[in-house]
Amino acid sequence: MILRTPEDFRAYEQNNKFLAHNHIHIRSVSPERAVVSVDLAPESCNVSGFVHGGLLMSLIDVAASQTAMANDGHYVTQNTFVNFISNVKEGTITAESAVVRRGRKTVVVHVQIRSGEQKLLADASVTMMCTD
Repeated sequence: MILRTPEDFRAYEQNNKFLAHNHIHIRSVSPERAVVSVDLAPESCNVSGFVHGGLLMSLIDVAASQTAMANDGHYVTQNTFVNFISNVKEGTITAESAVVRRGRKTVVVHVQIRSGEQKLLADASVTMMCTD
């Protein structure tokens, strides 16, 4: 299913329990980039009150997979390399992805997560593998 409109995004989010549970929202998707965000809640944070690293990884994975799948294929994560740079305790965080290279069976995607104040929180490279 290629997501094209805000209505498509909402329907996908409602049918995806993982996205709903983690408050992850799809903002835009194209074959070249995607934007996803999280409005942070208490359950988004670790015991120190900062965004949990697992949530940051999830946001990276969702942004990369939405970009990969926008080319009408089924993809799984082959590998992820991430640098955690900074962190926040509240607000909205946004992941923006961009295709580095789209091949026949793999897509390499660059993802950055920023706070609402544009503070860089994480920088990642993700390789997605087509299962079709």
